Amino acid sequence: MRLEYRILTDLWATLLNRYNIVSMTLQGSSLDLNNAGALLESLCYVATLREQFDIFEKNGKTLSGCSKYKEDSDRK
Repeated sequence: MRLEYRILTDLWATLLNRYNIVSMTLQGSSLDLNNAGALLESLCYVATLREQFDIFEKNGKTLSGCSKYKEDSDRK
């Protein structure tokens, strides 16, 4: 698998996992308004994912077994 795909797969898995947890909790019958607001505010962490690109890239390189981007490997 190409490095780009692996990085994006890891990023989307992180995002969707967080959104799924929040969604399931919001749908629970024991939720109160204070917790609902805090849960929705917790989704703002998405803005910090850009700062974590190096972590996603490192994981992508490890999981894909590839250390070069397609553009780098296609150049002659």
